[in-house]
Amino acid sequence: SLFLSRNAIEYIAPGTFIDLDEIRELFLDNNHLYTVSAGTLAGLKKLDMIRFDNNRISSIAVGVFEGAAAAQTVSISNNNLVTIVAGIFRGLSSVRRISIDHNALSFIEPGGFYGMPMLNSIDLSYNERLTSIDKDMFNLTELTSQFVMFNLEGCKLDCQCDIDWLNEAPFTTSNAYCATPPELSTIELPSLKC
Repeated sequence: SLFLSRNAIEYIAPGTFIDLDEIRELFLDNNHLYTVSAGTLAGLKKLDMIRFDNNRISSIAVGVFEGAAAAQTVSISNNNLVTIVAGIFRGLSSVRRISIDHNALSFIEPGGFYGMPMLNSIDLSYNERLTSIDKDMFNLTELTSQFVMFNLEGCKLDCQCDIDWLNEAPFTTSNAYCATPPELSTIELPSLKC
């Protein structure tokens, strides 16, 4: 394990970890990171867990996770991410759990969660600006898990009928409530019938 927590780190140059190929856990939480550049995790072939929690991250470049194919847990909680762009998680073919809770997410591009066939837990809780969850952010044909827990607690979901796909297998929503339209406010998403 490499513990770099609580060091006021503001930037990590691409290739910094290139010769540390035996590292299994990387703790970069509680620093002052604003962005994570492509190539930052290059060389970390055996990395199982990555923690970027409690930073100030507002952008993560496409390509950051390439070279970290063995990672099973990625946590980017308590940051300032606004958008998940398509391809951002490219390279995470073994990831099972991803936490992006307590950010400022308002949009997830189609393809935002492509390339993660083993995924079985997504925590997007307390992204209060996130009102819509589009089916196209996943490649449903690549998911191998028969059960994907999707935590949407604290999100202000607009419960139009196009969101009811979350009630279909393999997804199980947790703490997901409608915020709008007014007649559906406080209805739990699994109860939504279109």
